[in-house]
Amino acid sequence: MIKKISNKKNISVIITTLLVGFIVHVPLISKTIITSDVLINSHYYNSYVGELAMGRFGLWIMGVFKSFLVFPEISLLFSLILIAILNIMIIDFFDIKSKFYKILLSMLIVINPITSAILLSSHYSIAIILSMLLAFYAFYNICRNKSKYRYIGSGLLLFIVYTLYQPSISIFLSLIVLYAIKQILNKKIKYRELLFNFLTFVIPSLIYVGIVTLLSLVIKTDPVVLLHTSNLLDLGKNFIRCYVNFFNYFIGNSIVKNTYLYTYVINIILFIIMILGIIKSSIKAKLSVKNLIIMIILILAIPLVFNASLLYSSEINFTLLLSMSYLLFIPFIISLDNYNYSFIFIVLCMLLLFRNYIIQDRATYYTLENTYNKTYAMLSDLYTKNTKHRPIMITGKLASNKTISNITRLNYGFVANEELIKDNYQDRSTGITKFYNYYLGIDAKYVSEKKYNKILKSNEYKKMKKYKVIEDTFVVKLK
Repeated sequence: MIKKISNKKNISVIITTLLVGFIVHVPLISKTIITSDVLINSHYYNSYVGELAMGRFGLWIMGVFKSFLVFPEISLLFSLILIAILNIMIIDFFDIKSKFYKILLSMLIVINPITSAILLSSHYSIAIILSMLLAFYAFYNICRNKSKYRYIGSGLLLFIVYTLYQPSISIFLSLIVLYAIKQILNKKIKYRELLFNFLTFVIPSLIYVGIVTLLSLVIKTDPVVLLHTSNLLDLGKNFIRCYVNFFNYFIGNSIVKNTYLYTYVINIILFIIMILGIIKSSIKAKLSVKNLIIMIILILAIPLVFNASLLYSSEINFTLLLSMSYLLFIPFIISLDNYNYSFIFIVLCMLLLFRNYIIQDRATYYTLENTYNKTYAMLSDLYTKNTKHRPIMITGKLASNKTISNITRLNYGFVANEELIKDNYQDRSTGITKFYNYYLGIDAKYVSEKKYNKILKSNEYKKMKKYKVIEDTFVVKLK
């Protein structure tokens, strides 16, 4: 694999990924662009209780390696390097020969809203992209390595993926299905190999679940809590969620904003090209009834494997941080093309998506920067009003993006339009304290939870308008 990465033919992929990625995402390090999650976990982050509770032991190990410090500049650099390596593997795996396709695909992946959303999470972006890379390489290794131990090696990689970021396992599952479809169309399918590919996923999954279950016994916690698993009654609902989210990702607005820039039209065209490509290849291959039925089943399974993280939990809200398998959609379509009728349409769609992704990324960064500036102005003003520096308590909405609505409608959504500091005690307490400390250089104190709840129920609070001192606490009541 090292030879493949260092091959001169891949230099253009590396340069394109790093250069375009840096140009588009440079605001992440040149400006103050943070989300509510990043604010709580920025600068120094050693509270891996939540991640450990989800079985992500690898994140804690990476935290120890970097002494629990968060380096946005280093995170961006190493993330882009890992994405460049991932691009090389994707291009090689899907056997994409055209240099034009290689460069355009590299640009699309590095500026995709999925990638942007991951890079926003600077405290663990490297871990997420590394888990994606390992999940991809686990399947790549099975297909390209002829060693009899390749399944064991890939199984170990998948176990590591589980410890870093479980949703990335969907990449391996998606590759199983997409590769099988391609093999059927090329009349090279071997169902014994397909079974072994699936077992490579099942065995490390069972081992991981076993270890987490044992861990739950040690710390006396329900393993269902650790694994965020669903009961059997929810399984049917989760199947439906997979299909709903699959089509919503490409056509709706709840995961990615698709309407304002007509991205949904581009996606529909790509869907049509993919279906026509499969039909044409099927006719040309003269598939048997058996292979045709199995291929149809595999095609219908694509929404399930793309959204694998939804199958095992009903509590997960599908976001861009769970959408990494969707990066395989365009490479798969390109692999069906073979420079026939669809070449011009695919290139045109890719160019239009390139334009849309840049607009969405930058609009998202502008929106988040605006949210930060408004939060900064608000908290700075409140500090000057709190003349005796009493403990502070703030309820209501801190900032609004209505003043830049022309920009916010063009972002890709995700956390762009959310509050930087959410309106609940835990997020307010940690978020406001850290914001004052890190960005204003002020050692502010937030009200205790006990007093917060007491004030919230008091008549004084209910009757107050905006500012008031209640029980020696500077209380701010926003709309």
